[in-house]
Amino acid sequence: MPRTIDELTLVDDPAWPVIQEWVAASSDGVKVIAGTREAGEGVLFRLQMTARSMLGGVVLNCGALTVDHGWIKVLGSGVPGLPDPATASGFPDVPGDIPPVLPGLLVAVDAIGGQFAMDGGGLGATPGEICYWGPDSLSWVGLGTGHSGFLEWLLTGDHTSFYETVRWDSWQVDAELLEPAQGFALYPFVWAKEYDPATASRKVVPLAEVMAINASMAEQLGPHVPLPWPAGEA
Repeated sequence: MPRTIDELTLVDDPAWPVIQEWVAASSDGVKVIAGTREAGEGVLFRLQMTARSMLGGVVLNCGALTVDHGWIKVLGSGVPGLPDPATASGFPDVPGDIPPVLPGLLVAVDAIGGQFAMDGGGLGATPGEICYWGPDSLSWVGLGTGHSGFLEWLLTGDHTSFYETVRWDSWQVDAELLEPAQGFALYPFVWAKEYDPATASRKVVPLAEVMAINASMAEQLGPHVPLPWPAGEA
C-alpha cells in the first residue's frame, strides 16, 4: 500500500533545512518560488518519497527553485508553465503498489531546454544517477552523482565549465530577466557546427517551445530523445 502523507512528511530529519543552508550560501542568485503545502503533499504522495530526501524536501516546500541567475530551473510542486517532477515524468495521480516503470525522473531543466533526470533504467547510466540531456549533444550523459550531490552542486557549485561552450557574454543579465517558464530559442541550433554563442540569435519564448524544438531535432538527428514535456505546459 502507498505510504500516507503523514508517513512521508512527519520525519525526524527533513532535508529542507539543509537545502535552505545551501540556498543561503549560494552566490549566483538562487530564488525560491513559493508553492502551496497542498500541492507539495500531492506531489510527494505521487512520488512516494519522504521529506527526508532532497527531492522530497524541494517538492514539499517550494513551487520551484531558479538557480544560476535563472538559467537552471529545479522542479518543485509546480508553477504555471513549469510542472512538478511527477507530472513531468508521467507518474500516475494515485500511486499503486507497483511503481511505474519510467526511463527517468525529470528533476530540473535549463534555459536552452537541457534536462536533468534521475535514471530510472532507461537513460543509459546507473539507476538513481543524475543524467543530463543537452541540446548541444542531443544525448543523455551520466553526471556521476545522485540527486543529493547534484542538488548541492546546483545550489553551491560553479557551473561555468558545464556551460562554457553554449553561453554568451551577457547570459547572466539575459537569464535574470526570464520568467521561470521561459527559455531561449537559439539559432543556429546549439548542436550545429555553425553555432557560435557570441553571434547566434536569441529569442525569449515559453520553455515548452524550446522543449518542442529540441525534441523534434533529437528525433531526427540525435542518438537519444529527451523526456516528454507535459502537454499544456506552455
